Amino acid sequence: MIRRPRLRRGVPVPLLALALVLGLVAPFGSSLPASADDSTPPDGAPVAVTVTVPEATASPTSPTQPVTPGKAGTGSGAGSGGGAGGSAGTGTTVIGSAGIASATEAKEPSIPKAPAGTAEHAAVDRATYRPGDTVTVSSEGFAPGEQVQIVLFGEGTLVANVAADAEGRVQHAFALPKELNAGQHTVQLTGWQSHRVAASRFLVELVPATAAPGIQGVPPWAWWAGGGIGLLLLLGVAWWLMRALRVPEARTA
Repeated sequence: MIRRPRLRRGVPVPLLALALVLGLVAPFGSSLPASADDSTPPDGAPVAVTVTVPEATASPTSPTQPVTPGKAGTGSGAGSGGGAGGSAGTGTTVIGSAGIASATEAKEPSIPKAPAGTAEHAAVDRATYRPGDTVTVSSEGFAPGEQVQIVLFGEGTLVANVAADAEGRVQHAFALPKELNAGQHTVQLTGWQSHRVAASRFLVELVPATAAPGIQGVPPWAWWAGGGIGLLLLLGVAWWLMRALRVPEARTA
């Protein structure tokens, strides 16, 4: 009696190993994109696998920092400088002829050699002066608190620099030089920041020459007249004495 070999129950070990390998490889194979050609290659032919590499995504850039514009600078009556990230401009701000002036860049004006051709009105307390007299000049319309230069012409002499009050008014008293020449003179006021110019003209007269005072208040002409009369009297007395001393001659019969 021939015994047939019995098949062993259970799964062979090689089949289990193959299934394990396929189970590990299957997820990676499914993630690969399918080729554009779905046709099945013949047996034994190499299989072309197309791998698509995703494009590199640009890293997000940092947000642009906001650019802080610089403050616009101000020039004389207008702005200058400024821009993105720029430094603030500098200058003098003037608002109108009677506005508020910034003294940041204020400098004393140079003394002119002659009065300005056109100027605003300034007032003096008198129309005629003599050398050594006190002149009071006043004007308004300057920037509040600004320095105002006062110059006396005709020689272009600096009198003073005075500050305007809160309403832009200036008043100043000064003495005329004793050696000042006679004639027409001008006093001119110039604002340091507003550059406003005001002027006034006045006349200077020379002091008339006075006669030398006499002795004890007697005028010189009286002394001359008295001396002449005294001389005449002296001559008359001398003539009378000469007549009196002359002896008359005796007459004979």
